[in-house]
This record gives sequence, C-alpha cells and structure tokens, in this order.
Amino acid sequence: MILFSISLNAEKLVFGVLEYKGKEKVIKQYTPLAEYIQDQINIPVELKVLSQEALENEVRLNKIDIVATNPTHFIALRENRNLTGAIATEIKSYKGKETSYLGG
Repeated sequence: MILFSISLNAEKLVFGVLEYKGKEKVIKQYTPLAEYIQDQINIPVELKVLSQEALENEVRLNKIDIVATNPTHFIALRENRNLTGAIATEIKSYKGKETSYLGG
C-alpha cells in the first residue's frame, strides 16, 4: 500500500518504505518510484527504508509523507494514526503474469 500526505509547500517529501527483504533490495526496488514521483511533482523525494518499528515511529512523529508497506501493516498504521488512506496498490508480476506475492 502506498499512502500520501503531501503539503503543497513542502521543500521535500520523505518516502518511507517497509524493509521486508533486505535494505539494499528494497532501495533498488523503490528508487525508480521515488524518482518518478519526484519528476512528476517537482519536489525532492527522500527514500527511507525502515524496519516496521522505525517506520511506525517515523509515521507517529509525522516525519513520513509517503508510506509503502504491506496490507496488514497498513491496517495497523491506519488504526493507530491519522492517515489519508491508500491511494495505490502495487501488483507484482513474474514473467508477465500477475502474482499474489507481497504487494500483489
């Protein structure tokens, strides 16, 4: 799930992503999306790959503008925080076929 909380006057956006399969792999996976968002809105986007606990803490402290996490974690975050809601769901594919992997 990807969540946005954007201020139109923001100098940068912080994109927090749940680290669920190693930090380097998640950085490699989400850097193109962070760059795409940055190009579309003309605001710098900082990618932060965080453990579940660290991500929850950053959200609680309002230090994250965009969150990418799994559906179960999204529900937990939504119950305990004032979030705007899911705006997108990532669908994974393998060899051209949609899969039910995490994010699917």
